[in-house]
Amino acid sequence: MRYFEIYLLSCIGYEPLLRTCAHCHTELQPEENGFTPALGGAVCPQCSHLWTQSLSLNALKVLRVLQRTEWERVPHFHLDARLHGEIEAAMHGLLRFHLERDLKTWNFLDMLSSN
Repeated sequence: MRYFEIYLLSCIGYEPLLRTCAHCHTELQPEENGFTPALGGAVCPQCSHLWTQSLSLNALKVLRVLQRTEWERVPHFHLDARLHGEIEAAMHGLLRFHLERDLKTWNFLDMLSSN
């Protein structure tokens, strides 16, 4: 699902910034960064006052892989619940910001995954 969300955002011109800070445009370092949907992506520690959520190094790595890999070559990730939730929250926040509402399908997909 996260691959599809990133691909969708890229197609409509809202590709998330995951290599440079969405605020100051410095290259993101391999450390905990933040994520701010209103700025369009990841935010460096120096701009932490703008974070809406923290973004672990592993979450940033997974998002970068999804962003730069063709569907046929996307690895099958085995993510723990915390990491999955962190990535999902970042992508849902970005989609919510650009669409200005929640997607109704999120509840449906949550219901399917709980069964």
